[in-house]
Amino acid sequence: MREIGELPWSLFTCKTLVALKINGKFIFNVPHYVCLPNLKTLRLNSLIYLNDGLIRKFLLGCPALEELEMRPKWDNRWTLDVSVPSLKKLTLGLHIHEEELYHEAGFKYKIMVNAPNLDYLDFYDFVSDYIFVGGLPSVAEARVNVHKSFQDWDWRKQGNYGNQASRLLKSISNVWRLSLTGYTLRERLLERI
Repeated sequence: MREIGELPWSLFTCKTLVALKINGKFIFNVPHYVCLPNLKTLRLNSLIYLNDGLIRKFLLGCPALEELEMRPKWDNRWTLDVSVPSLKKLTLGLHIHEEELYHEAGFKYKIMVNAPNLDYLDFYDFVSDYIFVGGLPSVAEARVNVHKSFQDWDWRKQGNYGNQASRLLKSISNVWRLSLTGYTLRERLLERI
């Protein structure tokens, strides 16, 4: 079994770094001071997060970030806050296995996105109980796949999720190219039952 590594804190103040791609079992912990002034591309896949606020803290130290891809595991983090004014391309792949979801019963998974200059959105979410996306007037292309994947979820009691999926679609109302799944549209239809 491969050991879990921790990223060196010197990485979080590298002024020359333009692209950072981290994949695998690393503990994502950040120092008090994060300064990556030239970072434009960031890809974080399958990392282990120690708490909810680390991603937000990290992104605040990346003022030039233009492209963000995250495919996180929901280990110890239940809120994902992506507030990056400079962001142009966002890919979020949020998935959890059903057995993990039952193990974490009672927790509410939340996603918040505020990126007013975004022009590309790829949003894949099978997990969240709450989705908030600020207005995204610049989005020209979007791929949206949003639905709850577990079987015993009561659609009639959780109609608010359909409203959130609908609000997500309304936030990208100026889109030129849009790819949707049947699941995403189904949320809105089931909400009306």
